[in-house]
Amino acid sequence: MPESLQFPSSMGQEDALLWALERDPGLRSTAAAVTLLDRAPQRRRLVAALEAAACAVPRLRQRVVELPAMISPPVWAEDPHFDLSYHLRFVRAPGDGSLEELLPLAAALVMQGFDRSRPLWEFLVVEDLEGGRAALIQKLHHAVTDGVAGVMLMQRVYETSADPVPSSRVPREPIRATPRGILRLSAEALWRRLSEAPDLARQRASGAMEIARHPLESMRETSEALGSLAPMFSPALRPTSPLMQDRSTRYRFETLRMPLADLKAAAHAAGCKLNDAYLAGLTGGWQRYHARHATSIDLLRAMIPLDLRGSQSGSIMGNSLSLARFSLPTQDADPSRRMQRIREIIGSQGRRPPAAYIEAVAGLLNLLPPALLTTIFGTMARSVDFIASCVPGPPDLLYLAGSTVEAILPFGPTGGAAANFTLFSYAGEAAVTINADPAAVPDAHVLRDCMHESFQEVMGLARPPAAHSVRSG
Repeated sequence: MPESLQFPSSMGQEDALLWALERDPGLRSTAAAVTLLDRAPQRRRLVAALEAAACAVPRLRQRVVELPAMISPPVWAEDPHFDLSYHLRFVRAPGDGSLEELLPLAAALVMQGFDRSRPLWEFLVVEDLEGGRAALIQKLHHAVTDGVAGVMLMQRVYETSADPVPSSRVPREPIRATPRGILRLSAEALWRRLSEAPDLARQRASGAMEIARHPLESMRETSEALGSLAPMFSPALRPTSPLMQDRSTRYRFETLRMPLADLKAAAHAAGCKLNDAYLAGLTGGWQRYHARHATSIDLLRAMIPLDLRGSQSGSIMGNSLSLARFSLPTQDADPSRRMQRIREIIGSQGRRPPAAYIEAVAGLLNLLPPALLTTIFGTMARSVDFIASCVPGPPDLLYLAGSTVEAILPFGPTGGAAANFTLFSYAGEAAVTINADPAAVPDAHVLRDCMHESFQEVMGLARPPAAHSVRSG
């Protein structure tokens, strides 16, 4: 049963900030996934599944409308000209149909900006891959969904059985939307603000009373919240790595796949968790990559998303993550010690700032002139060496319109960093994807090989390295 999703009418301040930063192509927040299939999906069945998903998930048929800033952040409105055939297209595989030919096609699609007058997603089915296989390239803006909500969104499109979906799930009538102009949308946004004002006033009054009752505790909580935000905005004008100084708007995709159980066992052997083993594999890979280029590094600056959803039931569609910045060690040759040190750093510095503080800071930043905003964030983002995300995926096999899903390979945006890594677990396998900026990492295949060696070493903590299977692609 798909989990419940919430669809706010307007963007939160953080989503609005991501949207404003789109003015700089190097700061685009486009996320992607390449789903590998054992065969081409049945076209009519896939179209029916997406029609049903568009009925169940309003965000799939909504576009962004910008209103005057003093009235509201950008709002989501039904696209009166929504056309599924624009968002779902079919092509034949390039070249020899290998993964090596497929990934550049996916990267080229993701590098292209969205048509801002339409819903912010595109699906491309690539047929006739080698061995009769196929792939689905999915491209979504981060304001539509982050990785966690994206997994929930998958439940509306993918299936848990290869059997045909019941006809009752297929919509009988096309979706019709009534056009709404800026004046009407502005009036609706103002009405929402007025209707929410009493609740907001009560919340602020309650907060003030709580501060009056417990002043010392409130000061401590505020100090901790501000402290958790400080690393994001502390000065850093250049990347830590002397190799990866340049940036561009280009992408290069690479992948690794390995048994999830082996990576978890390695983490357990060191008294750590999966995310610690993952980061130890990345830092070890970076150390190898720099050594290949006759360069030594002690630390690298990393951005790691922290989930702000907490225990709330149902997921809010959009971005519910906060990026925390860490300086992670790379020099220790012992993967166990490196893993434990990373765990200490994340544990001591990785406090999740309250969502209210994130929204408040984002709201203030949204008041800045766009040119100044992109300059500030562009400078901060390009000082980051890499971004690393860990997203838990479905534990069991999935199916798509009669095809078996063999692998799901998500690629996060570089957002100004030299590279973005994502670990995604699916059906007992851990896929580590690499989105590298060729200006910073001109030889992404060498970086992939270094990461391969490092993860072999990390998983060797649990069993002899020969017992593991880390493979590219």
